[in-house]
Amino acid sequence: MKRIVVRISAFTVGVLLAATALGVRAEVLGSGYAMAVGQRLYSANHAYYAMLRPDGAFAVHRRDGSIHWATPTSGTGAVWVTMQRDGNFVLTAQDGTPVWHTATRGPHRMLGVGNWGGAVVINAKRWKPRHRWAEPTVEDVLTHKGKLAWQSPAPDYVAAFQPPKHGKGKKKTKSVTPMP
Repeated sequence: MKRIVVRISAFTVGVLLAATALGVRAEVLGSGYAMAVGQRLYSANHAYYAMLRPDGAFAVHRRDGSIHWATPTSGTGAVWVTMQRDGNFVLTAQDGTPVWHTATRGPHRMLGVGNWGGAVVINAKRWKPRHRWAEPTVEDVLTHKGKLAWQSPAPDYVAAFQPPKHGKGKKKTKSVTPMP
């Protein structure tokens, strides 16, 4: 029993140490990663950022700091958010109880903030980066075979990201002569 307690507290300390590295700018939260209160996740154009607020709400902010969208979890005691390995994005309280989640499932999921201000969970299974060392952005993943699994409401305007179609070449069109 004591051994389990030591492992849990070492894990908790590791998560808190990794989460307190403020100032690091990221554009996606990959599977198995977490963020603590105050850490930011930026959109590629840096017009929006998401963060877990001290009041327990996970919110997308505009560049000026005003709230664009937020979860209804203010006052719940959420202290970190996790993109779980099972594909679910979860807000968790200090005692480990889940407070809110996106109900997404499956491997290869990541959370990000789109250039339109929406928080999104993306299925990046088929995404192939142009370079091995490429840092993914929401638009890059969606444009290159990623699929949208969940999206927060975007109150400024309803944004339906439509990635370009990847065809196997141009379709040939037949010329039709008009009938007299």
